[in-house]
This record gives sequence, C-alpha cells and structure tokens, in this order.
Amino acid sequence: MKRPLMPLALFLALAAASARAQAGFEGRLRVPERLSGARGALASADSRLALRDYEGAITEADRALAASPDDPEALYFRAAAENMLGRYADAARDATRGLIAAPSDAGLLDLRARAYARMGRHESALADAERALELDPRDSYARTNRARAREALGLEAPLPAPSAG
Repeated sequence: MKRPLMPLALFLALAAASARAQAGFEGRLRVPERLSGARGALASADSRLALRDYEGAITEADRALAASPDDPEALYFRAAAENMLGRYADAARDATRGLIAAPSDAGLLDLRARAYARMGRHESALADAERALELDPRDSYARTNRARAREALGLEAPLPAPSAG
C-alpha cells in the first residue's frame, strides 16, 4: 500500500511499539499522549496488526473512523484485520469505502482483491489485481492476487506450492 510519509513522531512510536513486541511485551500497547486521537488510533491499529491482534486492530481503526469516517488509512487497517479474521464481505466493503476516498491506493485494491477471491468473486479479484499492478507494477501482493484469480478462472496454470525451506 502506498501511504503518505508518516510524521517522525508516528514513526518513532511505531518503532518503539515494535521493539516492545519483539522484547516480549505482553501488556496492551500504549500510544504516547502526543499521538492521541485519530493519529494515535491509526498507529495503534498498525501495531496491533503487526502483533496479529486483529480484533484490537479493528477496535483502534473504529476509534480513528469515529473521528474521520472516510479515512482510507483507517479503512485499510480495518479491512486488513477483517481479511485475517475471515470476514471477507466486511473487508471488501471497507476497502471499497477507502477506495472512494483514495481511488489510486494499490494497498486497498490488494485487500479487496483478496476478499473477493475468498468470496469466490474471481473476476472482480482479477480486475482489482490488474488495477493495482497498473498503479504499482512491482506490487507483489497484486501479482499473487492476479495469478490466483487467473488460476481460479482457468486462465493460468496453478501456482507452485510454497517450499518448506
């Protein structure tokens, strides 16, 4: 996903959260006071996704969306968490809402393509993957989404199984 450059304070907060997680931090993540509100909720949602706390990521994205209902970044985080929880219709809906505000966001297209594929909507998944590749030809998620959609539609040979090494 192409996101705007983040402020230094947000970068440092995310780096600190990552360091705490790697050091075995088991408590709830705390966002510094200077990052409270919607920006702090976004930072927390991102951190929670990294920690695979998908319900927590949704809660934090909801907090950001309460302040800015059409924020594409908050919708991205919520859609990503919903995809990971198997809530594909919700993920597709949130990615679509985000794309209304940010129609050239390859990350939102990737998330929606994945959700569509999981729902069996392979033509829609293929269209989103191809659009994401138009926006960012190096997007590996879009390449994988495109290959899987083409395979499901009988347009391409199956992808090789991942190696166990």
